[in-house]
Amino acid sequence: MRNMTTEASEKQEAGTPTGRRRSRKMLMLQGLLVLNTVLVVLVVAVMLGVIPKPTFRTVEPLAQSLSPRQASAYQVLAQPVVKPEAREKKNVGDSDLMPARPRVVSWAKAEKLWRGKDFAAAIPLFSQLLANAKPNPANELVCDYFLLRIAQCRIGLSQIDQAKAQLANLDASASPIIRAVSSFEQARLDLAEGKYLDARKYAYRSIAAMGAMERPLPLQSDCHFLIARALTSKVRSLKTVDRFIRWPGNLTKDPFAGLGKAELRGILAEGKGLMNPAALGPELKISKVPGQPGRWAITASHVSAGEVLNQFCDKAGLEISWVNVDPKVRRRPISLHFRAISPQKLNEVAAGMIGLISRFTLNKTLVHDPMRLATISTQRDMLIREAVSAWRLFFLRYPRDARNPEGHFALAAIRQWSGDDVAADREYQILARRFERSKVAPLALLRCAKIKMSMMNYPGARKDMMDLLDLYPDHPGVAEVYLLLGESLEAAGQIARAAKAHENLSHRNLSASSRAEAALRAGRCYFRLKDYKKASKWLARYVAMLDEPNPREYVEAYFMLGKSQARRGNLKVATQAYRRGFLGRPGAEVRIPAICELTRLYIQQENFVEAIKVLALLSREKLSAQQSCRKAILAAEIHRSMGLVDKARSILRLELGAVGDKKLRSKIGIGLAKCHIASGDYVSARNLLMEILPNLRPGPDLWDASLQLANVCVKFNLPDQAISVLKPILKSQCSAEIRRQITNALGEAYLLKKQYNKAALAFADIKDQDKTPTVINDARANAEQTGENK
Repeated sequence: MRNMTTEASEKQEAGTPTGRRRSRKMLMLQGLLVLNTVLVVLVVAVMLGVIPKPTFRTVEPLAQSLSPRQASAYQVLAQPVVKPEAREKKNVGDSDLMPARPRVVSWAKAEKLWRGKDFAAAIPLFSQLLANAKPNPANELVCDYFLLRIAQCRIGLSQIDQAKAQLANLDASASPIIRAVSSFEQARLDLAEGKYLDARKYAYRSIAAMGAMERPLPLQSDCHFLIARALTSKVRSLKTVDRFIRWPGNLTKDPFAGLGKAELRGILAEGKGLMNPAALGPELKISKVPGQPGRWAITASHVSAGEVLNQFCDKAGLEISWVNVDPKVRRRPISLHFRAISPQKLNEVAAGMIGLISRFTLNKTLVHDPMRLATISTQRDMLIREAVSAWRLFFLRYPRDARNPEGHFALAAIRQWSGDDVAADREYQILARRFERSKVAPLALLRCAKIKMSMMNYPGARKDMMDLLDLYPDHPGVAEVYLLLGESLEAAGQIARAAKAHENLSHRNLSASSRAEAALRAGRCYFRLKDYKKASKWLARYVAMLDEPNPREYVEAYFMLGKSQARRGNLKVATQAYRRGFLGRPGAEVRIPAICELTRLYIQQENFVEAIKVLALLSREKLSAQQSCRKAILAAEIHRSMGLVDKARSILRLELGAVGDKKLRSKIGIGLAKCHIASGDYVSARNLLMEILPNLRPGPDLWDASLQLANVCVKFNLPDQAISVLKPILKSQCSAEIRRQITNALGEAYLLKKQYNKAALAFADIKDQDKTPTVINDARANAEQTGENK
C-alpha cells in the first residue's frame, strides 16, 4: 500500500518543474556511467591486444568531445609503451641522451660497479647521476666527478678517443683534485701510446693541480714515478733497446676510495677556484712563506710559463736563461698554486708543464727544449741526465716506495745505455743487495755478470752467476745463466770446463730449446778442442732436437758436423751433413767456403762428376780474388785427379795471369808444381817449389809446399835436403793428416841414408825413445826389411 503511494507521489512530482530537473540529472549520470564503462572496456581491450592500439588520429575526434582531463588521459594512453629493458639498451656511451623522466640511481651502486670493473654497466648509472645533478648549480663539482668516472670507464672499455675528449674538458674544472686525476689519466694514456714527453707534461700538470690541496696525496708519488719512467722509456727508444723489465702494475691509489657523500664533496671543494682565471684576467702572486726559509707561496691563474719563471727568479734572486726555446712555447699559459715550494721544484714543475727541462744550479736556472736540440745524440744526452735526476729525486722523496727496486734497475740500465758500465754495475749491485726479495734482483745479478764479461772480468762474472744460482734456484732464466757461465769459461780460455758445463746443462730438466742450445755449445767447444768424436756426438744431438731451427745456428751446426766427420774420415756422413746445411739457405760468406769444402770431399771420394757439379755453383757467386783463386785450384785438382794434367795446368796458368798478390800466386804455384809432379817433370817442380817456399808463412800452404818439395828431393836421391825441409814442420801445430804424410816422407829420407833407427822413429812417430824400446826395435826391423827390399 505504501509502495503504491510512493509511486503515485513520484509521478505527481515529475509533472512539476522540480521533478523535471531531477530526471534530467539522472539521465546525465546514467550516460556518464555508460560512457565510462565503454572507455574502461576499450582500455582493457587495447592493453590485451584485442583491438588495435589507438593513435592520435583515432583518439583525437573522441578527445574533442571530452573534458580536458579526460582528453589528457587519452593522450597518455596514446603514447607507445616502452619496456624498462628497452631503456637500458640505449647507447650507454652517449651522455647527452638522458631519459625523459629523472630516475633515482644509487651512487654507491655505480661506484661498486666501477670498482668491480663492470664499466659497461657503470656508465649509464653515472650518466643518470650526472643528469640528475646538472639542474642544480651547487652540484658543479659533483658533475665534474661524474664526468671523470665516465671517462675512466671509457678507458677501461678501450674507448680512448672519447675518454681523452672528456678528460680534456676537465682541465678547466674548479676542483684541483679533479684536475689532478684528469691530468694523471691523460699522462697514463700518452705513456701507453709511446708519447713519453707528453706523458711527462701531463704528470707535471697533475702535480701543479695537487699543490692547491691542503694535504699531500699518494697520487704525487705516482706522478713522479710516471715522469721518471717516461724519461727512461724515451731514452730507451732512442737507444733501440728491445728487452727490458716489466714495469710494476697499476699501484695508483684512487683518492676517492672509501669516501662518503659528505667527504666526497669536501675533497672536491678543497682548494676550489685557486687556479681558475681571475675575473679581470691572468693573475700571478709570489711571496715568501713566513718561518720557512727557502720556501715560496705562488699562485698563477692562466699566466704564461715564461712570465711565471721570469718573475719568480727575479724575486728569488736567481738568473734564468732560455736555451733553444721557441717564444711561442714560453707564452703557453699555465695555472698552479703552491702554499710552500722550493725554487728548484717550482722551476722543475713550471717548465715541465709545457714540456721543457729545467736544469737548476746554485743561483742559475737553464731551461731547455729537448725537441729543439741540434742532434739526436745531444737530445739523448740531455734526456739521460734528466732521467737520472728524476730517479734520484724519486728515491729521495719516497725512500720506502714499493717501486724503488724497478727504479734502481731503470737507473742502472740508463747508466749502461750511456756507456758507463762501471756505474751501471755498481747500481745493479746496490739493487741486488738492498732488495734481495724483489723480482728484479736476479735480473740485476745477471746484468752484473754480463757487464763483467764485457770488461773481461771473468772470475767476477762467474761469482755473480753462482750467487744468482744459489739465491734464486727457481729463477725462470736459470738456463740463460748456465749458458752464460759456460760462455765465460770459454772466453777465459777454459774450453774443456766450458764443454763440461754445457754438457751438464743439457742433462738438466729445462726447456727443449735450452738443452738444444747447450748441446750446440758443447759441440762447438769440442770442435775447438779438436775432439771431433765428441763434437760429432753433440752436434748430431743438437740437430736431432731442433723443432723450429734457427737458420744461422742450423747451418753452423751442420757445417761443423760435416767438418768433424771429415776429420774422422767419415766422408760420406760429412757430405750428407754439408748437403743438409745448404737447406738452411746460408749467406754468401758461409755458402762459398762450404761449396769449396764439399767439392774437396767429393774429390777425396773420387766422385769427380759431383765435384764438378758442386764447384759449378760458384759461377753464380760474386767471388773475391782469393775465392776465385781457390776455385781455380780446386778445378785444377779435379782435372789432375782425372788424369787431365794439361787441362789442370792451363786453368792454373790462366788464373796466374789475372792475379797480382804474392800470396795467391804462391798458392797457384803449388798447384802448378803438383801438375809437374803428376806429369813426371820433377825438375820444373823442384825449381818452382824452391822459388815459392821463401815467400810462404807458417801454415797449411807452407806444409803442403814443403811436403811436395821433400817428395821431389827423395825422387832425386837428396835425403839431406828433404830432411832439412821436413824437420821444422814437425814442431808446428799441423793437422794429423799432414803430420802422417810428413813422417812417412821423413822415414823414406832416412831409409835413403840407411839410418834405420831414425827411420823407425819417423815411421812410428815416437818422440820419447827411452820409454818405448820395444816399439822402436819392431819399427827398426821393419825399416831394415823395407830397405833391403828396396
